Amino acid sequence: MLRILLFLILAAAAWGQDPTERERALQQKLVAVCCWNESIAFHRSETALDMRLELRRLIEQGQSDAEILAWFKTKYTERVLMEPEGTKSAVAYALPAAAVLLGLGLVVLLLRRWTRAAPAAV
Repeated sequence: MLRILLFLILAAAAWGQDPTERERALQQKLVAVCCWNESIAFHRSETALDMRLELRRLIEQGQSDAEILAWFKTKYTERVLMEPEGTKSAVAYALPAAAVLLGLGLVVLLLRRWTRAAPAAV
């Protein structure tokens, strides 16, 4: 019961203020750590609400975007980011494209092999 009351108080505080463009952009870069599948900008859980409130507090303290993201990475690991950074990001985008190209090449190769005329039997 106390947990529900606390959630309602926190929710009222968060819903009372609309996020700025900067805050919304940062929210969309962070994943809710309760289930790891949706950004905190849209996720409706107590954990996501806590993260949004923490994000707002860090913005109000005057921290830069990089400092805020670093703080969340330190607290929750790099998995808290919606998109991986650095070479992990390149691999995350290049690997599916390479797999599609390889699959198309294999299909073309198989179609060419199947459509060759069979040798005439004597």
